Amino acid sequence: MDHVGVQVDSPASVMEQLARVKASGLPVREEIGVNCCHANQDKFWVQDPDGVEWEVYYLNYDLEDDAPEAAPVALPLAKDASCGAPSCCSSS
Repeated sequence: MDHVGVQVDSPASVMEQLARVKASGLPVREEIGVNCCHANQDKFWVQDPDGVEWEVYYLNYDLEDDAPEAAPVALPLAKDASCGAPSCCSSS
């Protein structure tokens, strides 16, 4: 298994889950407003004890569609502002 993705229903849900995970003391990699896998996403990654990466994300919009006029900008909020991994949608 490469990674597990959990799609949530809003950007606020991403932030709520991010706050919960950070409060537990687990290291996270935040990616807010990134272009990845043909979509703009807000997401974060956390690793379980077996080394599997879990991605919690919300799809803001498809990149093939017309992007909103004020598109979000990726901000380095944690260790890494890149898009997850070399292939963007996977950790290997």
